[in-house]
Amino acid sequence: MRYVVIVFCAIILLCGTFINLAWAHLGTEIVVDKLGRVYFVDTIRNQIWRIDAKKNLLSLATDKHTANLIIDGEGEIYVIHNGVWKITTDGNLVKIDSSVKNMKAVGPDGAEYKIDSNQILKIEPDGKNKILAGDLKAGSVDGQGENARFNRPVSLAVDREGTVLVADYGSRRLRKITPAGEVTTIIRSGWPWMPAGIATAQGEIYLLERQGDYRSWTLPVLSTVADLLGNPRVRKISADGQVTTIVMVANGRTRAIVIIVFTLLVLLLIAGLRVRKILVKQK
Repeated sequence: MRYVVIVFCAIILLCGTFINLAWAHLGTEIVVDKLGRVYFVDTIRNQIWRIDAKKNLLSLATDKHTANLIIDGEGEIYVIHNGVWKITTDGNLVKIDSSVKNMKAVGPDGAEYKIDSNQILKIEPDGKNKILAGDLKAGSVDGQGENARFNRPVSLAVDREGTVLVADYGSRRLRKITPAGEVTTIIRSGWPWMPAGIATAQGEIYLLERQGDYRSWTLPVLSTVADLLGNPRVRKISADGQVTTIVMVANGRTRAIVIIVFTLLVLLLIAGLRVRKILVKQK
């Protein structure tokens, strides 16, 4: 019985450790192109996915371990991985020689927004910087400007009204900042989900979520069973506040292996308990 439990725990941690190698960095990018199709990175599987209008999921690349997707001013999508790759309308990746500026975190007035630790900075078109919201001290507090607190924000997007959307990873919250610097929470991701990326288009918000804190000791265990639920996932928040899950990415082969191994271990555990009960009665 004791050995069955030890083997069970060892397999869980070993599998989680190997899967955890894919979490060298958190995939935080999700973008929407000019046709309304959603793209996001999956650093667990080294893939880039596209969701079409019918919520069909298409893998565009299987060898790109990157956290960088870029959208330009014309709504074209690019991948940064050993160079710059343009994603064509039919889903192919074509390498280009020029650099591309990411416009996802650029407001309608031309101001650019960046994350600096737990602060959100606004860079005016003339180059002047100012703190829009947040403080170096981590927290999960809504409020005005530097009175607000963020906890490891990882992704930004700006809507057509100039509102800044923040995937606040450490607090499990999707936050928004008005042009005046007022911070409020839109939704909170329920455990074990954490917001990893944010995009907006046509008044709708797209939230990329991952399971488990990539800095936490619980990640190996969560990584082992994550495919049973689907990881990552993309949720859409409509203009009227309705939240729907668009896709959850699950690896069918991994799912089958995990189910089989877990079932066998449970059977071994049950058998061990019965054998122990018989031995106790014989005494």
